Amino acid sequence: MDLHQRTLALMEQLDDLKTKFDTEQKTMLKGMREKQTTKAGWSRYRDCQKFFTNARKELNSATNDCLSAVNKPSMSKIKTVEARIQVFDNSWQLARQYGMIGLLSG
Repeated sequence: MDLHQRTLALMEQLDDLKTKFDTEQKTMLKGMREKQTTKAGWSRYRDCQKFFTNARKELNSATNDCLSAVNKPSMSKIKTVEARIQVFDNSWQLARQYGMIGLLSG
């Protein structure tokens, strides 16, 4: 696969990740929002919002880097996008785990 095709494949991957992320974020935060009645619960909700916001920033960074790589593909740009996707995935996992704690705790 040449560099241009690989970059386009990364762009498609980012689009899929964005769709899944948006759906999960809305669902999880809605579930937490409907359940929270205590001060600690609302604090967890706000913390979870911050984790999802950080994950979104990482996703946006990866998307911006990928758009730059589409215009002028290079192996270093592809590696940068792949690294940003990994950072996004790690931050998304953290937000997901914290959200599950918030959903399950009373």
